[in-house]
Amino acid sequence: MHLRIDQDLLKAMMGEVIDAVCRTSTIPIIGHVLLEAQGNAVAITATNLDMQVRTTRRDDNLDGSGSVTVNGDLLHKIAQKLPKGEVQLSRLEDGRILLNSATGSQFHLSALPPGDFPLMEFADGVRPDSNGFTIPGGHLAQLIARTLHAASNEETRFYLNGIYLHRVEIPDCEQQCAKQVLRAVTTDGHRLAMTEIELPEGAEDMPGIILPIKAAQLALKLFKDCASVALVINERLIEIASPSTILTSKLVDAAYPDYGRVLPSAQPTPILTQRENLSDALARMMLLPAGKKSRGVRLALELDGAMTLTSNDGNGQDGFEPVPVSYTGDKLEVGFNGAYLLDVIDRLEGAEVELHMKDSASPALIMDPASRDTRHVIMPMRV
Repeated sequence: MHLRIDQDLLKAMMGEVIDAVCRTSTIPIIGHVLLEAQGNAVAITATNLDMQVRTTRRDDNLDGSGSVTVNGDLLHKIAQKLPKGEVQLSRLEDGRILLNSATGSQFHLSALPPGDFPLMEFADGVRPDSNGFTIPGGHLAQLIARTLHAASNEETRFYLNGIYLHRVEIPDCEQQCAKQVLRAVTTDGHRLAMTEIELPEGAEDMPGIILPIKAAQLALKLFKDCASVALVINERLIEIASPSTILTSKLVDAAYPDYGRVLPSAQPTPILTQRENLSDALARMMLLPAGKKSRGVRLALELDGAMTLTSNDGNGQDGFEPVPVSYTGDKLEVGFNGAYLLDVIDRLEGAEVELHMKDSASPALIMDPASRDTRHVIMPMRV
């Protein structure tokens, strides 16, 4: 095996696959990356057995042949520290890999047989193209970025450890008919995030899937700037591909709960306020309960339409701040986890925020009035 590759390219390719390298496993091979070279093309693959990333490049300055596996974490660190210029990798007679940099740096790296590297593939190597479709990378990033924060990390509720992607038919008020959308939902039982885009062409037969958190994080990193990505799905795997990079991941093998039961309806008298004003006030009120596990903040609405935020640290210290709002409903007091509320407010993109609260015991619905395709729900709490 030999390979000549520019340091910048090696660094970039290792940066794409490193999050799929398993650093803690007792199985040595999945701590390695698979390098494959043929002429002016090189591919690097990493896997942790739950997901796999394969990135490929063609370049006239590339030259190589053969395949090898080397420690992924170590190669990533070396690639980051090497000086700019050509890097050469070659196999020695003792089986190790010799890495030479443009300035004379040398590393002898242990290698394992490339045939032992476990590749993730669809059953029988057949990709079920009937369940494949393309989507702009920005749309995929939107589905992930607007919902991922509300996914649960509790292993006991593994069915919540991901983003639920599924087809939904909703009313189209403009066309006075129904339309299909691709919806993303996450919840940890205390909060819920939901967003949707127009159903991509070819996704009419897409099954509902739960994309694991780590795979979603990696997909956001890899594909957010891509003009288009292709998705292929079967009952156990998803493949997301750009022209140069393929992410393959296992799906969460579970049924997602009926989240529709906890979705509150919009209220006839919502609270409308400037997002930045509410965010700043919440951040100040969060200074007091910052050390408390509950991190509670109380919202109080008066008949004259005024809203105040209050918080305390449980030791006689408290805070109070009025926030200008537009509101014509009844008097209401409700407590929320301030960290959850602030997180949602800061994720909205518009200048205003709309809150729908029925009573002190019901979940709150939070939206950007200029972008109603995204909704957030937060459960109330005792403060």
